[in-house]
Amino acid sequence: MAKVAQPVREDHPASDLRSPKQVGRQLRNVRRKQGLSRAEVARSAGLTRRELAAYERGRVEIPESDLWCLAGSCGVDVGELLPQRTELRIDSSISTLAIGDSIRHLRMPDEPDGMLRQYLAMIYELRNLPPGATVPLREADLSTLADALGGTPDAIYLPYGGGGNTTSYGQAFAELGGVPARLIAAEARDRANTVASAIRIAEPAHRETAERAIRTTEGALVTLDDDAILAAWADLARSEGLFCEPSSAAGIAALAVERPRPGSTVVCIVTGHGLKDPAAAEAHAPTPISVEADPDAIAEAAR
Repeated sequence: MAKVAQPVREDHPASDLRSPKQVGRQLRNVRRKQGLSRAEVARSAGLTRRELAAYERGRVEIPESDLWCLAGSCGVDVGELLPQRTELRIDSSISTLAIGDSIRHLRMPDEPDGMLRQYLAMIYELRNLPPGATVPLREADLSTLADALGGTPDAIYLPYGGGGNTTSYGQAFAELGGVPARLIAAEARDRANTVASAIRIAEPAHRETAERAIRTTEGALVTLDDDAILAAWADLARSEGLFCEPSSAAGIAALAVERPRPGSTVVCIVTGHGLKDPAAAEAHAPTPISVEADPDAIAEAAR
């Protein structure tokens, strides 16, 4: 029987989530510590200054997707904007997961992605989080899962707007040591007017650190036309059933330009849901088909 890592006792209840005001205050403190203006962070994260101000003042809860974007725009790990939580531990046989005093045993699935799905489901369960709660993974959790499931990929393809996310990945690899993944950052050719709204940033706030991370990891900066971004966006929806905003498909589009090395493991970061940019969906989607409110009619129309 595999030896289970000794759990650490929790100091706070697992379900003790920080209030919007506390998260907003922390966001404001982190932004100021990084020497960034509200306008810079809002532009990099694809938000208006009014939206960011509402988040910082705790008037509304920050959606999970925006929290990750804001962390990237500030150049920090998303965990710095979340409450402290007991670390996640996995035993050497990767069959047992522990958080605090709670332990769960994994039923080994047939496929690797099934293992990851089970781990994520167990993390939500062990942290007693309701559906839709802020993602409970901190940087240390991600490192633990990555090591257990096979380590660092050979390359990471991601959108490049303000440069916050690229900078964060570069910092993480520097802290972890070893051979980093190549960072392939995809930007729009016409930054100021691209259809991809989340990377519609003429002057990236984190250009220097982002492009340093690309050089350090022996990555590449890929420049894309809007047609290539839109084609990848549509192909992702058609072939994988994933509905993201156009800018999130920039990393997918970059695959055709900066082709992965044969046999390599590649991760494409798809950062934002399609409803983050509904105007793009309305402008580029085919004309809706009217059908009766009947399952058979819907199935027939979908063929």
